[in-house]
Amino acid sequence: FRAAVGDRVRATGRLLKRRRTGGVFDVTVHDAAPGPLATATVTLALLRDQPGTKLGSAIAAPARPAASVRRLETLGELVEVWAVPGGLALAITANVRNSWGVLSGGIAALAAELAAEQAAGDALGERCVVDGLGLHFLAPGRTGPVEARAEVVATDRGAGRVHLRVRLRDVGAEGRELVAASVTAHAPR
Repeated sequence: FRAAVGDRVRATGRLLKRRRTGGVFDVTVHDAAPGPLATATVTLALLRDQPGTKLGSAIAAPARPAASVRRLETLGELVEVWAVPGGLALAITANVRNSWGVLSGGIAALAAELAAEQAAGDALGERCVVDGLGLHFLAPGRTGPVEARAEVVATDRGAGRVHLRVRLRDVGAEGRELVAASVTAHAPR
């Protein structure tokens, strides 16, 4: 909802619905300022073929204090990423795979957002931030590298807004399209 205040955030989850094959959680993120920093609804699925599934242990385990985690300063500390014409590319490594062994949806969303911010910034000639992101997951990313390329659809220079389409493709899987995203971004003023 806003820029984070301070150098620490805390995420808490509340189980909304438990299903035989998974669950839905309401997640709220707080920082040093009053009110929530962000909210999300997260769906996790039980994978019967894998021992120690995330959801089973998350629901059954008693609440415990969160361990302190070192703050990441760049995406490069988590994932191998590099520039390509019109976007960025990333390797599918263990750091970005989910429990199915494919590209995590969160990492796909982050790649789409970063590609959109770069293209919007180029279109307006100043730094931009994403304020709307609609993702459609089309196929799992298994091989990599994955390329995220943004295309400017419309620019409103007076309002400092850009509308974009972003596509993620698995180059190592014959360019299979993984994600189609509709994005809006603006220049902070």
